[in-house]
Amino acid sequence: MAVADEPTGNLDSQTGQEVMMILHDVARDDGAAVLIVTHDPRVEDIADRVLWLEDGSLRDRKAELHEWMRDPVCGMRVDAWTAVHAAHHEGTRYVFCSERCLQRFEAAPGDYPADRYP
Repeated sequence: MAVADEPTGNLDSQTGQEVMMILHDVARDDGAAVLIVTHDPRVEDIADRVLWLEDGSLRDRKAELHEWMRDPVCGMRVDAWTAVHAAHHEGTRYVFCSERCLQRFEAAPGDYPADRYP
């Protein structure tokens, strides 16, 4: 088993991709389990399984249903299936990363058009 803690954290994007492919090859060619702890979203594209630590619980990101939407205020990606903050405006459902973004939206919904973050 190989363990990598933030293997791309201090690398430029090209070198980070090369490191990820080395770890991918170790898993595939050597049949070894590779545990990667990272904030790099590109890992999801090559991983067989993605566990996400959220609110003290592990979620299996590839097995669970989720629908990604963008918070219209800050642009953060939010899982619409588990979003705590949401609002409807002119027939469109919006999800928010935080109460603060929801409040900003509610104060001036016209400032955040539906197509701002496709």
